[in-house]
Amino acid sequence: MEEILEKFGNPGKYHILIAIMLSITWWSVCLGTVAMSFYGTTPNYTCDIEFSIKLNNETFSSDVSLLNITESEDHCSYALDGHDRKLCHKWIYYDEGAGKETVSTEWDLVCGDTYRVSLASTLFFCGVFVGALVFGFVADHLGRKKTLAICLYTQMPISLAIAFMPSYVPFTIMRFVLGIWLQGVSSVAFLHCIEFFRQKYRGVVMVGFGISWAFAQLLATGIAYFVTDWRHMQIIASGLALVTVPYFWWLPESPRWLQVKGRHTEITSDFIPKASRMNGLNVTEMVDWCAIRLQELRQSQTGAGSSESDQSFVRMLKTPVLLLRLAGMCFMWYVASMTYYIFIFNTANLAGDQYLNFAIGAGLEILVNLFMLYILARWNRKYPLLAACCLIGIVCVISGAVPKTCCANTINISWIVTAFALCGKMVSAAFLCLIFVYAAELFPTFARGSCLALCGCSMRVGGIVAPQVLYLAVKTFDQFPYVVVAVKIFICIVITLLLPDTFKKSMPNTIEEAVNMAPEPTSDRTSSGYELGLQK
Repeated sequence: MEEILEKFGNPGKYHILIAIMLSITWWSVCLGTVAMSFYGTTPNYTCDIEFSIKLNNETFSSDVSLLNITESEDHCSYALDGHDRKLCHKWIYYDEGAGKETVSTEWDLVCGDTYRVSLASTLFFCGVFVGALVFGFVADHLGRKKTLAICLYTQMPISLAIAFMPSYVPFTIMRFVLGIWLQGVSSVAFLHCIEFFRQKYRGVVMVGFGISWAFAQLLATGIAYFVTDWRHMQIIASGLALVTVPYFWWLPESPRWLQVKGRHTEITSDFIPKASRMNGLNVTEMVDWCAIRLQELRQSQTGAGSSESDQSFVRMLKTPVLLLRLAGMCFMWYVASMTYYIFIFNTANLAGDQYLNFAIGAGLEILVNLFMLYILARWNRKYPLLAACCLIGIVCVISGAVPKTCCANTINISWIVTAFALCGKMVSAAFLCLIFVYAAELFPTFARGSCLALCGCSMRVGGIVAPQVLYLAVKTFDQFPYVVVAVKIFICIVITLLLPDTFKKSMPNTIEEAVNMAPEPTSDRTSSGYELGLQK
């Protein structure tokens, strides 16, 4: 298939157009994922004493305004004229941007109910976990395009329904369901796109998706800034997938998936003519040549004993080398996701304007993804991955060690923590970009969707854990999240040293090709002995 794809350009206009179209599907995923960063923010508040007094059935002979009211520092309780302290039941919210309506203000998710904000994010990622578990396998059996269409257009009514949820519980349940379908969009769209490209452009595809994701964050920031009600923002987010309706029908099925399934006729009747026509090639000549080449591929695979019945996901799991490789990648995806979402959800807690911090973080992600074009094209996979891990560790140490104030609390230096936290978000985006490409290159085509599905499940465990790590920081110490990330990043460094490099290697189609991924015969350390742990 690499030889066939090479005929269409480096890459051709057709492939670039497909990449742009499929990357746009991530806009809906991004807004659904980062929504709680805006929905869950809580402005300054104070206890509504008069309402709470009525709810507590307290009566006093004098007017409430004349009583000696003592409100606790956390605004969660109050005492009147020396009486026992009572809990607040309603709060008055005030902020520089007055009028913002969030789930926190609408349902009073403060004081004893603060945990519900992080719980909503955790349950959303539980849904994402289910989607990662299901849709990779569905895509391997049903096809990339059909699975993507089902996920992309099913999530729209679910997303719209969330805007009309009357209370916290149904809101959280629907967010869980939405997470299932959005993960299907995320994993299948990337998998679908990357299988149209030769190995040398796989990194470029991931960068394109990363830029699309960062642009969607800027879009989400703009919507959240100008739209004051979270319900209105949710309605807007539910309609983003409509952008894909005019062109989705035109997208072809993955040629690699069709080849593995033996459906060569569909390749020569749909993908080959469209690609040839748009890239300025002779359609008839390309169809005839590709048909001959596909027949040769089928015969060579049959002769090598690599029939579809021999290539199963279960058999791959019984192969120790690939099983260990899969376990290592699953852990790295988990850590990368946890790290990224800790930085992204913590943006609202950083010093400075929330919207400005979010926009700067998204802009930095665009820059780092552009820089990744250079890295992925000219460097092997291991050195950049090791560098990203080390930089994240350094950011965690500095962010955890720098105090918010200095000089006897006279100088505020919290901006230093904000700056390093935004840099950490940027580097963690590079980390995610690298492991997306890496994982897609390590496993055979027939099981690639299933392997990415399992990696995606691990990744979503990281998303599940991230909000709770931030919540534990409130209960323990502020630096707790940075300590957790630093320890797990060290383990990722060890795993990276054991994995084989995939730079300038064709995507494996069979178990045998995946197992026998040998390092390139170069003089650098990519072919040294420490790689042998997880390769044949």
